[in-house]
Amino acid sequence: MQISSLFLAVLFTSAVIADGSADQHKKHHHHDDHRHHKEGRLERECDKIFSLEKLESLVANSTALAEVAHGNATKIAELQAKASQDASKLADLQSNQTLIVECQILAAEEKLERDCLELLKLEEFLRFSSNATEVSTKVNNNGTKITEIAAEASQSATKLQQLQSNSTLVAICLIVDAHNREKLQCEEIKHLEKFIAFAENSTALVDDTNNNATKINEIKVESSKAADRLANLQSNATLVADCASFDQPTNVATAQADTEGPETTANTTGPATTSQTSTPNGADGKLLAKLSAVSAVAILATGML
Repeated sequence: MQISSLFLAVLFTSAVIADGSADQHKKHHHHDDHRHHKEGRLERECDKIFSLEKLESLVANSTALAEVAHGNATKIAELQAKASQDASKLADLQSNQTLIVECQILAAEEKLERDCLELLKLEEFLRFSSNATEVSTKVNNNGTKITEIAAEASQSATKLQQLQSNSTLVAICLIVDAHNREKLQCEEIKHLEKFIAFAENSTALVDDTNNNATKINEIKVESSKAADRLANLQSNATLVADCASFDQPTNVATAQADTEGPETTANTTGPATTSQTSTPNGADGKLLAKLSAVSAVAILATGML
């Protein structure tokens, strides 16, 4: 299951979009349910492959096998027997090249998420540890704990440097983070609009507050603040356009003659995997383009094109 990491970087851009799209189109129930069904099954099949491969690798390493089994000959024999029994099952799963590629994409996506999250946490910790006043306050000026934090900061700086040396990873994390922040702003716009509409509905106000003048006045004050915040957000034309595109359905083409009928498969030699393509719209399409560009630059930089 070895595939070029750069090739996966290109494939992963589509996986990111497919994953994000499920959250943005909940009102399109059929496609949404179909997607979750497919993704749930894919994860189970990939987990099965990864588990079988891990066992295969373990029994092939006598040192690691003895360590896991704590030198117990009976346990070692049981693991070897299980690996032998599962060999045909693993070979059958691996014969489905479509499934193999999808599992590699899934693994790459999960690793990218972990690395981006680790980048963020390391940066936040180093910002904290570099502020002597904040550190001192946090640990009540405990000298021992301050020293421990300093030591941890040194290790964290080394790890952060290693991650940041991967310029492609940093670029993708920045793009995805910005995209996610934009989606949060879009959700904020929706909540603000809903709250303002409620505050302007006198009947709803009276019902909700039992006609309590004090509470009604408080809501109107908050509504005024919300209106200012909403105006600020909506002054960003790009944000408004992207928010509108998030609400548009993704163009999905499935390989099913009847969307309510049995699923067809892209490869009949292995476990069933539904052939389904997704064409991102608006903001998702822009994210895909940016991620694809980053991947292309990475490939060009290594002289692969």
